[in-house]
Amino acid sequence: MLLHGYEPWQKIALLAFMSFVPPLLLALVVFGPRWYRFLQARRELRALRKESVRPLTCPHCGYNMRGSEIPRCPECGKAWGFDRTFEELGIAESQVIDHLRQRREADPRLKQAPPDATPR
Repeated sequence: MLLHGYEPWQKIALLAFMSFVPPLLLALVVFGPRWYRFLQARRELRALRKESVRPLTCPHCGYNMRGSEIPRCPECGKAWGFDRTFEELGIAESQVIDHLRQRREADPRLKQAPPDATPR
């Protein structure tokens, strides 16, 4: 017999161990990679959520630009995508506002935007 020579308590412990460990190992082999992928996807989703909640800030001074309708920081005056202000570039702010109005009128996807692009 397989369990010959063991004490009764040892037989019970060995049988309990043998009935518990193989199904656990099988579950780990089958579901382990899926669980790992699930945890990794959850981590990536949290990172994306954290990134999407991060406020849009001016790259020059860090001012919160969310809700700004023209590409100019009201705090430091720098234009987005430029290293200088509109005045340093030789562009009047009214020209930028007129250009944005024309784009909104021409592009139907931008029609939902408020018609007035005056700075606040």
